[in-house]
Amino acid sequence: MSLKSLMACDRKSAGVTPRDGLIGAAVMLGLVPVFKAFAPDLAFIAPFTLSMPFWLMKGQSWKTQAAIVGGTFAVLVLIR
Repeated sequence: MSLKSLMACDRKSAGVTPRDGLIGAAVMLGLVPVFKAFAPDLAFIAPFTLSMPFWLMKGQSWKTQAAIVGGTFAVLVLIR
């Protein structure tokens, strides 16, 4: 990108706030002990996946979020 195009085009904000990040972190930290107790091999990746709608997928429709998170979680459980 040239400097001229950077100056002429409006920048889109990410739409994710620090509050969203803190909510996602709280969800992750809250779910880690649950998965550590019942499914230790999913103790990191499952809470990470389940926290995505709170910080990473903000602004997407709930159907999209449910499809991506549900599909990913189903694959994780099946390969476990």
